[in-house]
Amino acid sequence: GFSAMAGSTIWTVNADGTNARALTSPEQPVGGHASPAWSHDGRFVTFSVFDGLPDNGIWVVSAESGAVSPLDRGHNLYDPVFAKDDRHVYAAGADAFIVRLPFDAAAGTLRAERSVIAVPGVPGVRGLSLSPDGSRLAFAGLAVDSQIWSLPIAPDGTARGTAAAITTGTSRRNSLPVLSPDGRKIAYMSVRRGQLPNVWVMDADGANAIQLTSDETPEHKPHWFPDSRRVAYFSKRGSVGGLWAVDIETRREALFFDFAGAERIPRIEGRLAEFQVSPSMNRIAFSLMSPPGGRRSLYVATATPFTPQAVGSPGVSAGYPAWSPDDSKVPV
Repeated sequence: GFSAMAGSTIWTVNADGTNARALTSPEQPVGGHASPAWSHDGRFVTFSVFDGLPDNGIWVVSAESGAVSPLDRGHNLYDPVFAKDDRHVYAAGADAFIVRLPFDAAAGTLRAERSVIAVPGVPGVRGLSLSPDGSRLAFAGLAVDSQIWSLPIAPDGTARGTAAAITTGTSRRNSLPVLSPDGRKIAYMSVRRGQLPNVWVMDADGANAIQLTSDETPEHKPHWFPDSRRVAYFSKRGSVGGLWAVDIETRREALFFDFAGAERIPRIEGRLAEFQVSPSMNRIAFSLMSPPGGRRSLYVATATPFTPQAVGSPGVSAGYPAWSPDDSKVPV
């Protein structure tokens, strides 16, 4: 589960509800701030950051000055808590481990390299809590049973039968299914334990599932081309991040769109956040996270030539675009 989206900040308030004030600001660090926990001397608050790209991880803020500093920029660290003597911060690894971060209470910074506490047999550590005497940690073991399901529906959208899983593997996550235009195949993302995300394809009834992409780089969020023979997906190969395409029969792949074009737009500043291709594969909707607060700005462009136009209301954060089937509307 995600921690918080960009724009979320940490606040303090008196126990009687008075004197509420922001302890962190959206631009420092960029991203959503969540899961705050006090140090036992009351001088610091540690928290997690999500949706901040390089700023993701565990941070600490001074309750007096508001100064912030990173303790660990890890993409999968959650729910931090201070040790009883405030000399360490513990963070859930969302996998079978807990991270221990040595903390310098005088300087408010990390004082040594982190160490990892293995928790064998627990699928995913979340929700850390320290006992009052400081001798024990309690946590939840988050297990994920993630399958793709099929549900028959009537023309009016109501259920017409019983839902059934069409994937049955032990993958950590099967998600983002998209049906091919001819209705015969489903492309989807699968994350298996110990592997990066990959794109798979199967028959519409779940049979004949095969992996389309390699394990060398992460690939996710598949899209079908109108010919139902090619699947596009997001990936990064070395320094090139973009939308790639693979032929499901020949397995030949090629770069379809280089994301650098979406991050080098004259007079537009920000980092690429979400990216969605239209059903025709001719148009692109995307959002940029703009400083200082990580507000999302929405744009629409043709793929070739790439000429983005801002859409939406000025000053309103809008992201996660989708497309109507005819390419005419972008719900957000």
